[in-house]
Amino acid sequence: MGICAAAAATRTASADIISTVGLTPITAPSLVTGDFAANGGLPSQLIFAEQQNVLLASPLVTDTGTIAAGTLINSYFFAVNVIQAIPVIVDTSVTFDGDVLGIIYKDPADPYGNPSLPFYPLFTASNFLGASGTTYTLEGASACGPFCGFETIPAPDMDTASFIGNTAFFHNNYSTPGDFARIITADPRPVPGPIVGAGLPGLILAAAAFSAGGDGGRRFA
Repeated sequence: MGICAAAAATRTASADIISTVGLTPITAPSLVTGDFAANGGLPSQLIFAEQQNVLLASPLVTDTGTIAAGTLINSYFFAVNVIQAIPVIVDTSVTFDGDVLGIIYKDPADPYGNPSLPFYPLFTASNFLGASGTTYTLEGASACGPFCGFETIPAPDMDTASFIGNTAFFHNNYSTPGDFARIITADPRPVPGPIVGAGLPGLILAAAAFSAGGDGGRRFA
């Protein structure tokens, strides 16, 4: 899948995570695989930023819908992972400064049965959004098997992912290997600066024009 990374117009604010519940933001690790958080001494419930300000040259398919070509996006990676016999059941969330457009999170159908490779085609197809310097190794029995996504209903774990506006919500029953997701958000529009020499009236007109443009966000229900 080809992409064209585009620099946005002059900005006075950057894309970012506003707040989290039950998740620790970290710097992108060097490796993402089945137990990377537990083996790397990282928080057991984490999120990190991946590629930012990416202009999609082709539609991007996620588990919650397809994001249109020409959309300016940011990407984030979610992971929950411990190595222990008793799984952890938790509800977490993350709020961004742009609307959530889609989430990639599902395991193959019937992961407890006999699923066939590839287990994670949507993760693989979206790895161009991965963080620079991070190697993503999910496919294969030695990495994750069929369990590094979310085991959704009817699987007994009953993991879920959803979003409303700029907040993504997760319910996980997790242990080893971890449960992972890639969250795609709308890149916030640049905030207009004052017009040189225009004074306060010019600033007010610029802000009014910016407000009239709409936020361009898309939401999944």
